[in-house]
Amino acid sequence: MLGHHPAACLKAWLQTNGWNPLTRQTLITVGEPISLLSKLKRLKSSLLTRLTTLLHSWIRLESSLAEDNGGYAGNTDWYKEFYNDAAFMQQHNASLSGGSEKSTYYGSVGYKGQDGLFRFGQDKYKRFNIAFNFTTQVNDWLQLNFNTKLNNSDKNVPTNNFGMGSPPYYEVYRMFPHIPIYLPNGTDFAALQGDNFNYNIAGRMALAGRTTTADKDFGTPEVLILRL
Repeated sequence: MLGHHPAACLKAWLQTNGWNPLTRQTLITVGEPISLLSKLKRLKSSLLTRLTTLLHSWIRLESSLAEDNGGYAGNTDWYKEFYNDAAFMQQHNASLSGGSEKSTYYGSVGYKGQDGLFRFGQDKYKRFNIAFNFTTQVNDWLQLNFNTKLNNSDKNVPTNNFGMGSPPYYEVYRMFPHIPIYLPNGTDFAALQGDNFNYNIAGRMALAGRTTTADKDFGTPEVLILRL
């Protein structure tokens, strides 16, 4: 294209590269008195206007997914917001044993407490256990053994029927990042009424109530008589 008018070269390049839809209002004609710089400024303005319109359309589309809660959009890192960085756990055990020439005994007691990783609707677990064994040799031909134990555990977790199709450990990996946790007031939870992963799992868990499970395992005392 050497030797051609600069305006003609620019027009041909724009047409070749599919820019006609964006430049029909500012087509450059060879011989126009308007300067090339003016045309480029008009082209830049037209491009910026169309890009801005496209961006606003995308934002409206994303926001419409949460229109039931006011038509807003967020930028949520669900893994960071959903889980604590660490969870406290404690475990304590103690035992006592002894006896004499004819009798022996052993007793143990234990406690375990563990906080969960959820930041919203935190889960907790506690367990208490005790065991006791006693053996005595009554005479040369009779031995008595006594054994018993007790395990008591309590689990307190968010109720898993508040509109969640799967356990929260699985659901959080499917959450959309445009869903915010709170409304603009910073207090009320957002997007509680959505579906198809388009909802606020943190808010639902915080408001879901609690499910408590208590398990008790009591070992019936056992007396064993051995005749030697």
